[in-house]
Amino acid sequence: MNAKKTIKDISLVKKTTEGVMIEITSRDEKDLKAVQGMVESCATGACDCMKPETKEKVKGMEFKTVQGQSAIYINGDLSVAEIHETMDRSTKEVGCCTISETGGSACCS
Repeated sequence: MNAKKTIKDISLVKKTTEGVMIEITSRDEKDLKAVQGMVESCATGACDCMKPETKEKVKGMEFKTVQGQSAIYINGDLSVAEIHETMDRSTKEVGCCTISETGGSACCS
């Protein structure tokens, strides 16, 4: 049986002048759809992996793909260590989304 794959398994966290960037190392469309769904949940405050004091530091969050490279950009006074801690707490599995022909997706929790 395959081990459960989470965001920390497919990403690299880097400090930026605006906050942090989480570079997604996977090119698998199912992984990218799952990550995009996670970002949408976190941006609305619907996630529970980020500590309240960390959430307060977030000024903005965006999932972008530029020249084939996907990343999550988080603006705010955050450290790489705080993001690693958040990713350690995340239990959402990536790579298990189903993608319909019309572009919709349903992801596992």
